[in-house]
Amino acid sequence: MKQLTTFLFFVFTFPLFLSAQSNYKPGYVVNLKGDTIQGFINYQEWNYNPNSIRFKKNNLAANAENISTTNSTGFGISGYEYYRRYIGEIGQNYLKEDISAGGATSPSKIDTVFLKLITTGKNVALYNYTDGIKTRYFAAEKGRLPEELIFSMFLNPDDFNQPFRLQLNKLAFAYQPQNEGLVKEVKYAYYQSDLKSIAVKLNGSQATDLFSLSEQNKPYKFFVGVGVNTTISKISGNDQLATSKQSSSTFPELNLGADFFFNKNTKKLIFRAGLGFTENKGTYSIDGSTGTPYTIDYNVTQLMISLNTQIVYNIVNKNNFKFYAALGGAANYGSYSNVDHTITYHLTPTTSSISALQPISVENVFFNATSKIGIQLNHKFELYLTYIPSYIFTNYANLSVGSTSYRAGISYLFEK
Repeated sequence: MKQLTTFLFFVFTFPLFLSAQSNYKPGYVVNLKGDTIQGFINYQEWNYNPNSIRFKKNNLAANAENISTTNSTGFGISGYEYYRRYIGEIGQNYLKEDISAGGATSPSKIDTVFLKLITTGKNVALYNYTDGIKTRYFAAEKGRLPEELIFSMFLNPDDFNQPFRLQLNKLAFAYQPQNEGLVKEVKYAYYQSDLKSIAVKLNGSQATDLFSLSEQNKPYKFFVGVGVNTTISKISGNDQLATSKQSSSTFPELNLGADFFFNKNTKKLIFRAGLGFTENKGTYSIDGSTGTPYTIDYNVTQLMISLNTQIVYNIVNKNNFKFYAALGGAANYGSYSNVDHTITYHLTPTTSSISALQPISVENVFFNATSKIGIQLNHKFELYLTYIPSYIFTNYANLSVGSTSYRAGISYLFEK
């Protein structure tokens, strides 16, 4: 328990000191006069559209300037993300409350925010705006201000009188009047991928290279790794073997899986899923006497297959070096062999009698928490340490067999 407390304290408190770590990328801001100023922007994992950003004209400068809607009309992280200032109405309805037979009038408010560019072209630009309420989409014709594509929930999900459908149909008839398929596509869209597809077609399917760096990044990566697994096991409860010494074993481990990035450009927060394969061996023994000396032995070998899931946070998130901490859990399947539970009576110094005892029943399926720290080098290699706190794989009211694992290894990352 002391080791677990120390490890979790490190995992949870260290990010507090480094969570504001900078990640400056080449970019620009547009001031209120319309001038474009080149420099570097602190690119973070923005779950919501940012209200402000940090900007440096020189990446080596000690201090950064705060850029917001009060002193800028837009900014961009070159090759990744672009934002423009918007002053106007923003829908405030929570979708789950906006249900009616004929459609609800969406409440809105006037606000000043940064809209994120999704795609643009010769006719139409598509933006989104996400806050604590929901994600909204905006369309802007060339030379005109963005207009929110209004979405409302209806009791009839096939109701095609959605305001956003009428808005998109108007654009379709204006820019692609001969494209009947596009009009049909409009009927079913209010997902970003669908809206982006429509906007691209409204622009004549002309590609833009604004997001060239972002498009090179995949939202996932695969990995395979090998390591060593040291497991310390102990029997506890109302059994003579509870007084035996803890058992320790070391075996190789193999793991493989995939990382899924919450933001494929910053790669700071990650969902990791994978399979692990390893082995443990428990050896327990006690001596006693009831007039005749005896020894009780219990041995078991466990082959373990694990489905692991974790949330990974890159505390240090440099291009060619990352230091991370991860927490999660695993569902395990255990296969058991070499099970041996015996009592040996020592009748004389040279004579003994061995009898089999009822084996301790163990669970094939069990669960445990996992925690990990590690470093990644040059997008290719990962060195890691894993701590798995005590997990139980028996199902007795007064007896338990539990294990704690410590692992170390290296993984190869299939990433650019």
